[in-house]
Amino acid sequence: MRKQTTKRRGFTLIELMVVLAILGLLFALVGPNIFKQQAGAKIKVAQIQIKQLEQSLELFNNNEKKYPTALKELVEKKTIAGSSVPQDPWGQDYVYEATYSDDGDRVIGYNLFSMGPDRRKDTADDIGNKRNAKKDTDQP
Repeated sequence: MRKQTTKRRGFTLIELMVVLAILGLLFALVGPNIFKQQAGAKIKVAQIQIKQLEQSLELFNNNEKKYPTALKELVEKKTIAGSSVPQDPWGQDYVYEATYSDDGDRVIGYNLFSMGPDRRKDTADDIGNKRNAKKDTDQP
């Protein structure tokens, strides 16, 4: 009498569960580091975009002898490339607060910042120059 042997194909449930447990453990160890890097990259992007917007604002000021009342004027006067002002990495508009001259006639300074990851104004994660407003003191 011959003994029947069956060929084993595939994995057992226990083997699959062990593999999933190992993958879960690896993700638990590596995952947080990946997300930290991603958050740091978004902050860097926001800082770079703010610097570029500040350069565009200075160019606008040199040409017009005043700062714009809103960022969209940078697009209208072709001081910034593209058809719109970029949004921050969290999908929000950059906050631009104009400072007007005493007579209210022209903009002499500004605050420019991103509300950051929490998307709320005046919190610790805001990114930009809002705490030290840029003022045009050389102009009459």
